[in-house]
Amino acid sequence: MSNEHERYRRDAGHYSYTVYETDAATRGFDSARFNGTVGRFFQQHQERFILDHLGDVTGMRILDLGAGTGRLSLPMARHGARVTAADASDKMLAILREKAWLQGLPVTASRIDAHALPFPDTAFEAAVSLRMIMHVVDWHRVIAELCRVAKTHVIVDFPPRSGFAGLAPMIHPMIRPFNPHHQPYRVFRIDDIGKELAANGFVIASVDRHVVLPFGLHRSMNSIAFTRKIESVLDRIGLRRVMGAPVTVCAQRKDLASCAS
Repeated sequence: MSNEHERYRRDAGHYSYTVYETDAATRGFDSARFNGTVGRFFQQHQERFILDHLGDVTGMRILDLGAGTGRLSLPMARHGARVTAADASDKMLAILREKAWLQGLPVTASRIDAHALPFPDTAFEAAVSLRMIMHVVDWHRVIAELCRVAKTHVIVDFPPRSGFAGLAPMIHPMIRPFNPHHQPYRVFRIDDIGKELAANGFVIASVDRHVVLPFGLHRSMNSIAFTRKIESVLDRIGLRRVMGAPVTVCAQRKDLASCAS
């Protein structure tokens, strides 16, 4: 392991290294987030956003950083992409490998620290990271690494400071004493993400805000009809544009964005 890896792994108490090595977090990960019709609806929404912006991914080299159990790696491989799934958790990757084997999908899965990627510059056409930068030790470093290894596109998502997601920093301290596995993620302003991407040669080309009401509420209702109806109403009155979460941004390398404009 390199010195850069060691620098971040020394913070062994950080939950991003400990929580996802527990059976409770890994075996229950998919069911807690993407189970049921509403969970699958949320997952497919982001898949469509990514495919719409990457286009035909057949043969495309894609890094899925923070791949977890494969929520993005497997669909991208199914569409013909050459996927490298990277995560800091052996237990999460074990589940991903099992799924890929059962589905006959050629996904390369490696335990990697997001702060120091062992890949050369522009090793991938696209680098994608979902549900991760909110958890890492140093998100600035991780964005820089995503930009370094991506030739054309970087796609990340995050909970915004606006809307219900912005309440997280106030709620987390109240939850932690009762749930030792709670993940006290950070929230972001789109401008902060945009500045970090720009500092590393990328410009935001598209922004998607998903839903206004908390995911937990939608999952508890488990009704596509309810989700579509209430979110459609909130969208029409303009709340999705300012409160929707998570925010997913697709960024392009600046020289490519200039040519396309």
